[in-house]
Amino acid sequence: MKALAITDTGNLHGCHEFYKACKSEGIKPILGIEIFVKSPYQQELKHRLVLLAKSIKGYRNLIALASKGSLENPGQIPSVMFEDLHDYAEDVICLSGPVS
Repeated sequence: MKALAITDTGNLHGCHEFYKACKSEGIKPILGIEIFVKSPYQQELKHRLVLLAKSIKGYRNLIALASKGSLENPGQIPSVMFEDLHDYAEDVICLSGPVS
């Protein structure tokens, strides 16, 4: 394979080892996160998005989102508000699936 991606749910804990392993084998690592996004209209509704870093700047933005999601929701599933995505969108690719 020429490239592989990792998308941990709610965190980026696996990225460091994954990155090192890919680099040692000549594979391009793609670092990402599956994050829950809260609806501004229905607090109990959370959508899942997969975010991928395009660069080191994008990776830093994913770290900021993961940190924000964890710190603002202690003991719960890390999640961010939709508006937070706008603040950290630079060099980030967003993949969405069906709302279910």
